[in-house]
Amino acid sequence: MLRVLPWITDGATEFLDGFLFRKMQRGSALIFEFGVGNSTLYFLSKGCMVVGIDDDPRWVEMVVNTADQFGYGERLKAQVFPRPYNHVFRPHDYDIVSIDGRDRVACLKTVLEAGIGDETILLLDNTERVSDGPYEAYVDLLKDYHQIHFEQPCVPGVPPMQGNHVDRAGVRVVHRWVTTVAYKRGGPLLTTRGNVF
Repeated sequence: MLRVLPWITDGATEFLDGFLFRKMQRGSALIFEFGVGNSTLYFLSKGCMVVGIDDDPRWVEMVVNTADQFGYGERLKAQVFPRPYNHVFRPHDYDIVSIDGRDRVACLKTVLEAGIGDETILLLDNTERVSDGPYEAYVDLLKDYHQIHFEQPCVPGVPPMQGNHVDRAGVRVVHRWVTTVAYKRGGPLLTTRGNVF
């Protein structure tokens, strides 16, 4: 299902709304995405330039076609690479690097080893999985980064297994749902050109 709303927690979306508003006031924003989809369309709708990679040719084609229908196609460079595709990343002046595709730990390692700008933020979805194994390596990898965790609130009175985490588009999930923004110490969330956020 495609929508022009990222499939991340509502708090993280609100954070991105503000972050991108400030970036776009100064000109433009450049995004790199591991995994294309709803967030791609969201970033494009905000006026961003997006470089995205994914391993599913049919999914990429659907995202590209949808972007074209909205008139966003000129600002999207989406490519298909077989897994593992973490090696595709090259350092650049990205404002956001989003890791929401396959092989997320390998992608994060590659990004951190390649280096990111002082004002680049990392967007990591499903970081609730740190505690139960799959993304446990995130803890050590991000130990030198500030992190803001946005947890999707529960719907009062709805049992967890009936989908009590519902986002603003009405999508329900039956598990804890956390999206994390990470940035270098002293990075963009503290000041930008002398102005306190």
